[in-house]
Amino acid sequence: MTGESPLVKRYQESRERAKGSNKSGPKSHVKFYAVLPEEISGRTTHYVGHPPTLTGGVDQRERMPGTRIMFLEELTDGGFLLVRFSGDGAFAGDTWHETTSDLKDMATWEFDRNIEWRPLPPSEDPVRFVLNSLNDSAQ
Repeated sequence: MTGESPLVKRYQESRERAKGSNKSGPKSHVKFYAVLPEEISGRTTHYVGHPPTLTGGVDQRERMPGTRIMFLEELTDGGFLLVRFSGDGAFAGDTWHETTSDLKDMATWEFDRNIEWRPLPPSEDPVRFVLNSLNDSAQ
């Protein structure tokens, strides 16, 4: 993951906020990951920025990259996030889901394929862990 992308910076900032204070403990936990065979956009398009209806009809959004890596993140306040990253580790969007079943159904629908979810070992940086795994398996 490079620090140059504003999308990566946004994700890193949201992860810092999710850690919470020392009193409350972490507010989320990444539990599973999945890797697509190639980077694809799927049936949905994710953007950064407000839609044209909120910007006087001018589309100032930035389209997010396609997805290769996904994480299932459990929120302690309830619900789950489907967090997407490109093949080079750029943040590619996230969506909230009430249950893990809803999240997995969404991923299956969005990418039109069965998704193999794998348990994520404890890691400082889950994205780096998966990218390293991909690099190791490519060699």
